Amino acid sequence: MWTDNQKLRVLIVDDEPYIRQGLHTLIDWDAEGYSISDEAENGVEAIALMEKNTYDLVLTDIKMPEMDGVELIAYVYEHRMSQADFIFLSGYYEFSYAKTAIRYGCFDYILKPIQKEELLSAVRSIRRKHEAETNRNKNKAAFETAYLEDCLEHVIRGNAGDAQLRYVQEKLQLAGDIIYIYCKVVENDKMSRERGMKAQRGRIFAEAEVLLGECRTHLLKDKAKGGVECGFGILYSQVLPGERFSSEKEWLEWFLDKLYERTGSRVAAYMGNKVGGIDLISESYREAMMMYSLQAYKKGDISSAKGGVELEKDSYKKEIDELIRSIELFDSFKIKQNARKLYVIITDKTVDVEMANRYIQYLLFRLLGLAYQQDAEVDQEEIMRYIHHIVFSSGVEQLNILKFQKFIEEYTTYLAQLGNVSASGMISTIEKDIEKNFAENLSLKSLGEKYFINSAYLGQLFKRYCGRSFKNYLNDVRIKKAAEMIRYTDKKIYEIAEEVGYHKKEYFNTKFYETYGETPSSFRKRYRNI
Repeated sequence: MWTDNQKLRVLIVDDEPYIRQGLHTLIDWDAEGYSISDEAENGVEAIALMEKNTYDLVLTDIKMPEMDGVELIAYVYEHRMSQADFIFLSGYYEFSYAKTAIRYGCFDYILKPIQKEELLSAVRSIRRKHEAETNRNKNKAAFETAYLEDCLEHVIRGNAGDAQLRYVQEKLQLAGDIIYIYCKVVENDKMSRERGMKAQRGRIFAEAEVLLGECRTHLLKDKAKGGVECGFGILYSQVLPGERFSSEKEWLEWFLDKLYERTGSRVAAYMGNKVGGIDLISESYREAMMMYSLQAYKKGDISSAKGGVELEKDSYKKEIDELIRSIELFDSFKIKQNARKLYVIITDKTVDVEMANRYIQYLLFRLLGLAYQQDAEVDQEEIMRYIHHIVFSSGVEQLNILKFQKFIEEYTTYLAQLGNVSASGMISTIEKDIEKNFAENLSLKSLGEKYFINSAYLGQLFKRYCGRSFKNYLNDVRIKKAAEMIRYTDKKIYEIAEEVGYHKKEYFNTKFYETYGETPSSFRKRYRNI
């Protein structure tokens, strides 16, 4: 049985009601894949209907008042109103009518009284014609989609020919600067167990197409070796946000939130930098993939520093080793020079992305090794968190050559502190500072700047020597001071909370209860009754 969206819509035009009714029942229109949608008594009424609706077949009498069938088909043809096929119905045959009908593309000319088999033959022929045309369009669309995907693949990899580049420019709606955004589904055990990762990726991609609407061609499947879909890319330009969003970051946050609402899965996004045209998008692509590579290793899930990461003989291991050597010597000029050189290599469009990922892994492995040289007890996971903090500190997951240089320079400073700072002495000094200034807006960052020590490293020292995080340590000092004031002064609870550094009474009460197992008020009451 044909579905409603597959059925061809029919308009019957005849000034005789019994003829129109007879056409309804003469054949089983539904079984033939048709739906009689409307009726009209003459050409004028038919034109009014055709201005509002779309039809695939018009069955029309020739002789009608106001506007006959020939005048109707002539009007439709000359005004390009419809692509519908016409079948003329007539009580008599005249060559002049038939000649005119053929000139305007009439599909068939059936004499009254209408014979069922003759009408069936005509409508089935029209149905076959539509099916053939639909298949041709599908095949053409499939071919164009496949060709566009192939061209885009070459364009983002930076090896497209002129013809491929022109085809992409013609087919995509692009305006202003362009950014490549790489999107990756955040996998979890529940997703793999209950729904299957492959099926969920397909659903997410389908919802992404819906969200992009007419710009769905800006969506690219990214495949790993073996053809496994592992993520997707977006060619972002100003046509995507339109006037709704003020920046690419605002649009991307909306897009990711909508994907989560519709699929229940989180998607992480990594943005390359803006480029001036589609011919330069490979640069933005490589930068986005580099950000993804750095993110992938942020939790320390790279080879242990005791192991190693082997690179192929024709790789750029030498350049990474030179950068590491300049870091070991704390040579700021060479560090900048070698960092720039390595960044250019990793983002070079001739370097395979998979190999670029291995360069990044090898670089992180060597950076970890340097940290172990300075301090054998250093925590690998803490180092990776610190590296991630430096690279992604701007809040937008983008990278450029200056940011990469800054990352290497900051890490070099961190290494110097690992080797030179007297940990126990530094913590003792800072503990005294906290004891004196606990009510101020203290943070690892402010203390690090004050004592010229990296904030991430200072956080590691607190855990190592105090057995807790800096935040918990500061909370403990403040709550202890508050307890003393509650016990020995008559100040109001909210005044004490303010004095020790808490500006929200509810938060203060929560922290106090966590420490003493009772509220500040009951604590005061208990000690006053002793």
